[in-house]
Amino acid sequence: SCVPDVDECASQSHGCSQLCINTAGSFHCACRDGFSLAADDKSCRPLVPAPGTDTSSQAGPSSEMKEEMNELRSRVEALEQKLQLMLAPFHNLMPPEDVGADPISRLSHSLQQLDRIDSLSEQISFLEERLETCKCLEKS
Repeated sequence: SCVPDVDECASQSHGCSQLCINTAGSFHCACRDGFSLAADDKSCRPLVPAPGTDTSSQAGPSSEMKEEMNELRSRVEALEQKLQLMLAPFHNLMPPEDVGADPISRLSHSLQQLDRIDSLSEQISFLEERLETCKCLEKS
């Protein structure tokens, strides 16, 4: 009976740093243009052109990659700025010595503060309703 070939590349446990090529019964790693496979046969290292050689063939992919990296970097910075703007009101609510420096504990503390505010708001509304029906206000 024939055993179907397992695609080792699909499992993401292959360890290839760039490209994984599935073969019958195995796999091998490969690198994108401008990179070469390192001695470990898994990681890729950039090709360094010899001094004085023509680098125009490598300028295309690397400049595209640099452009994409710059675009992704600016998107990450924009997301970080938006996150800071969203969290700014919460930073004012918490004393820094009570809360850890990591964002998760700060967010947790902020949500607890919001729950307290919501609870107090409900209590105030309830007391205002009771005050409207209070007889003692009519005497004064």
